[in-house]
Amino acid sequence: MFKILPLLASSALFLLCVSAQTKQKPKKCPQSCQCFKPTGVKGLDVDCSNKKLTDLPTLPKNTITLVMAGNQLLQMLPRSFTRTKKIQNIYLYRNRIRRVHWEAFSGLKTLQILSLFSNEITEINNGTFKDLSSVKRIYLYQNQIRSLNKQSFVGLSSIQFLSLRNNKIDYIEPGTFAPMSRLDSLFLFRNNLTKLTNGMFEGLTSLRILIIGFNRISEIENEAFKGLSRLRELYLDNNKLERVSSRMFADLISLQKLHIYNNAIKTIDPGSFFRLQELSFISAYNNELKLITRGTFAGLRSLRILQLQVNRIEHIDSRSFVDLRELRTIYLYQNKISLILKDAFLGLENLVDLHLGFNMISEIEDNAFHELTRLTTLYLDSNRLTRISKGTLAGLNSLLDLYLYFNKISYIANNAFIENPLLRYIAWDVPVALRAQEKYRNVTGNLLFCDCHAMYFKRWLSRHPAIGVYCYEPQHLQDTPIKTLTKEELDKCYDPRVDVTPASTTVKEGSQVSLHCTGTPAVGFLWYRNGSKMINGENTHVSSFGTLLLSNVKPWDEGMYVCAAKNKKSFAIATVSLNVGHKPYFLSSPQSIEVSEGSKIILPCSVVSDPPSRILWKKYEDEVALNDERVFQTFEGTLVIIDSILSDEGVYSCVAENELGFISKEVQVIVRQVTKEKTGVQKCQTDEQTKRPTGDIDVSGSGSGSGSGGSDDDDGDDDGYNEASSSVTALPTQ
Repeated sequence: MFKILPLLASSALFLLCVSAQTKQKPKKCPQSCQCFKPTGVKGLDVDCSNKKLTDLPTLPKNTITLVMAGNQLLQMLPRSFTRTKKIQNIYLYRNRIRRVHWEAFSGLKTLQILSLFSNEITEINNGTFKDLSSVKRIYLYQNQIRSLNKQSFVGLSSIQFLSLRNNKIDYIEPGTFAPMSRLDSLFLFRNNLTKLTNGMFEGLTSLRILIIGFNRISEIENEAFKGLSRLRELYLDNNKLERVSSRMFADLISLQKLHIYNNAIKTIDPGSFFRLQELSFISAYNNELKLITRGTFAGLRSLRILQLQVNRIEHIDSRSFVDLRELRTIYLYQNKISLILKDAFLGLENLVDLHLGFNMISEIEDNAFHELTRLTTLYLDSNRLTRISKGTLAGLNSLLDLYLYFNKISYIANNAFIENPLLRYIAWDVPVALRAQEKYRNVTGNLLFCDCHAMYFKRWLSRHPAIGVYCYEPQHLQDTPIKTLTKEELDKCYDPRVDVTPASTTVKEGSQVSLHCTGTPAVGFLWYRNGSKMINGENTHVSSFGTLLLSNVKPWDEGMYVCAAKNKKSFAIATVSLNVGHKPYFLSSPQSIEVSEGSKIILPCSVVSDPPSRILWKKYEDEVALNDERVFQTFEGTLVIIDSILSDEGVYSCVAENELGFISKEVQVIVRQVTKEKTGVQKCQTDEQTKRPTGDIDVSGSGSGSGSGGSDDDDGDDDGYNEASSSVTALPTQ
């Protein structure tokens, strides 16, 4: 990204150093500065850098280049360069400039380069650049600029490069860049932008490079990039984007490189890249993508590199990459892919490198890679593969290098590599670079079972002596190189072992469930239900790797499923119980109530669910403390409180939960305070009475009273009636 940044300071110093070596210092030169006469140019180069100057010196009229870097300038005054109308290059970087007067550069019609980076400029005054019609490059990065408007860059009709990176820009008025029709490169990264609005880049008809990474952009309006028909490279990395809409990039018809990595992108709308016929590179790693569909990358006929690593991709639809005929490399490592479908990579006949490591892949359908005839490198390391079947690598005629370490592969089928005549290297064991690390010292690369089923693999390895593969089982051959085993040692066959996970499971109606059957050594798998062999259907998928996938599960799918594993020696079976249930729903639910102190509180709560639910009562966020005497919960879930007290008042929740979901109902319980009358009869106080002040009250009817209670003024304290502490007795109501 930064390779196109010019080495500004180095270039300037190089120019001055060369001049110093070839020309003598002129007689008319500002004090503390050095002046040089460039070869073949009428004028002077003046170097006043790093002199602790606080003002511009009086410059010779024929000054061509001024270097004032590393001084202590605080501001640029009006007409600062009146004497030097023909100056071409001004370098004022690394000062302390806070204010640039709008007439500071007045009359500089021959200026080519203006460098003001690493200062403290907070704003660009309207009209500051109005006379700079010849300027080609302006450097304003590492300042404190906060906003830009339509008048900020008026006059810059010839500018080609503008750097505003590392400022504090949070607003750009639409039309701000309109005067700069020849601008080629615009750097806006490391600012505070949150939104790209329509018209923000209006007028930039020549722009080829736009860098706006490291902002806080979460929204891009549909026509924000309208008019950027010549843009070649766009950096939107390190922002807060969550979605790529179908119209977001529609106007960027010449785009070749797109950088949207390090965002929070969850969705790419179908057809979002359809018009980008010249796009050759997409970097979308470290986002939150979960699904790749047929429309995600539709139309990208020139794409050569696609980076999708470190996302959350769980599934790749068939034919998702069918338009990407020119794709050479795709990075899909560190995602959550578990299954590779047969046609997932259909159309990628020019693919050379495929990175699928660090996923959760347990199954690769036969012929899934059959169109990848030019693929030379395949990364399948750090997954959950248990076998390589004859069809796993079918069609990979150009495959050279295969990475399989950190799987659980126990079996390589006969003729597994028959369609890979050029295969020269298999990374089977822990890589040498990792073995030195403590956490990998006792880790096995795979779980190869060395018996009669491993004979083909041994013969293949004998033709590739550089590849080291070690046995994991049986126990007496563990860590033995398979290439050293004799025919007699490999002739023995072992009975199969089989296991199913989960052993039993409950799923919600309409959901999807995967049942995984694993076995060793060298087993083939079949699934049965009610004595009938299961085959692929509309809602059923049976894989050769032992996985049974049931979609849109119905109650009639309940029952026992049997996985049968068979090898040359014999067979074995394992069963799994499938229950189709539902989350809880209320038969009776509590309602808000109001009771008198001492009364019984009953909050009914009963549910129906499969499997049964646990019912829990909460008061606010805490679980209700149950005891057998005063507060208890009935068998069906009703909460009962006997002899209620004031502290029982509050917000209660009945929460019912099973493994398929939960429901809750929140109600309010109000407990009214009760007072004792003179006759001994209890009564509930009204709101009016609870607010009466304390003190001795005259009950003779005279209306006089003593103490603070005689006033109607409210002093803000909580002076409600307290039966325990006051001597006042409430009168009976009439």
